[in-house]
Amino acid sequence: MNVSLRISMLAALAVACSDPPPPPVFPVTFLAEADPGVPLAGVTVTVAGAQPAVTGADGTVRIQLSGEEGTAVPVQATCPPGHRDAPALSPIVLRTMVAVGGTPAAGLRVGISCLPSIRHGVVVVRAGGTGAAPRMGLPVMVEGREVAQTDASGVAHVSLDMAPGQSFRVLLATATASPMLRPQDPQLTFVFPDSDEIFAFDQNFSEEAPPEAPHRQRRRVRPPPTTGPVLVPVRIQSTPR
Repeated sequence: MNVSLRISMLAALAVACSDPPPPPVFPVTFLAEADPGVPLAGVTVTVAGAQPAVTGADGTVRIQLSGEEGTAVPVQATCPPGHRDAPALSPIVLRTMVAVGGTPAAGLRVGISCLPSIRHGVVVVRAGGTGAAPRMGLPVMVEGREVAQTDASGVAHVSLDMAPGQSFRVLLATATASPMLRPQDPQLTFVFPDSDEIFAFDQNFSEEAPPEAPHRQRRRVRPPPTTGPVLVPVRIQSTPR
């Protein structure tokens, strides 16, 4: 073999051996949820060294990270409008995931929680009485404002949207609509939890009998005085003979 050719081959081999191998790739799947089991689209995931990615309709986005094994990579999640800020995420440590049996695993999965800023609720009002007909036409007041009336079955539904922890008062305005019902103007106060909720307002009534009118005693009517001649009794004495 030509000496110069041999030297060229050795030089090329040396250069090839000196190139470092490419860093390993670590797949990471992010799953964003509005509530447990409710996937959320539109969450932006930013990882150092990678382009921002956005979760799809299934709430997931997959990012390929490269770096040295054991490297800690900062990560940040930004929730879409209408949702509260996500809790701070811990840095991702790049490690090769191995499934049971020694086969490579699908990669790391990271959960993101973006709770809604506003919760939805429905108030179900049932107005009736034990053994009595349902109470129809009772105004349902929420925070002093009429929002519904009970129907022929004594039921009303009220839809509300409020922030978690916010309280509200529901009142059945019977004092003007049905003043004989007892209790008058019953009310309940509810507090929105950190979830969508159904609030039940079940109220039984009794009906008070209307008061009897007071009995008026009839007065005796005296006959009017007579207007004819007045007769004066006269005593007649006999004359002796």
